[in-house]
Amino acid sequence: MRVALSLFPLASLKAGEFNLTKDNPQTWIVTGSKGIGKTTFCQSLAQELRKYPVSVGGILSLAQFQDGVKTGICVQNLATGETKLLGRSTPHVDYFIAVGRWYFNEDVLHWGNRCLLEAAGCDVVIFDECGILEMLQGGGFTSGLTLIDQQRFGMGVVVVRPSLVEMALRRWPGASVIDLEGVTG
Repeated sequence: MRVALSLFPLASLKAGEFNLTKDNPQTWIVTGSKGIGKTTFCQSLAQELRKYPVSVGGILSLAQFQDGVKTGICVQNLATGETKLLGRSTPHVDYFIAVGRWYFNEDVLHWGNRCLLEAAGCDVVIFDECGILEMLQGGGFTSGLTLIDQQRFGMGVVVVRPSLVEMALRRWPGASVIDLEGVTG
């Protein structure tokens, strides 16, 4: 089901009406084209949720730019704020897992998976980003897939590119989709 951003439960949380319960977990798929603000949406959500007695865990995938060009992808543990360089646009001895134009670091992938495992049981889990490596190749942040599959949270938020939304909905049929296209902030 696709919903308007205004229907996202944060508005209810602010009003004190939204109950994050692991007895009735909700999964939200956040999508939109490259650069639309999916990660920014998730960062803002995590910041807003920290104003309430809500536990937030998971990971963010943060773009790294040099001279206006995206040259890297960092992973941030939402529970601790720790950030590590996950991928580079150029090959390097420690960055050898090639996906598209990116080269990923295996140790950082393992670390991100541990961050996701540690997020199990949080009120809100954010998994940014569930991409080709996870959905099509069985690699990457597979702990995020398991976490969302098992619904070990009150609310799970998964960032998925538009080309993978239908596959994500087949995997998580009860999920709602927030498409950031056309949303102004």
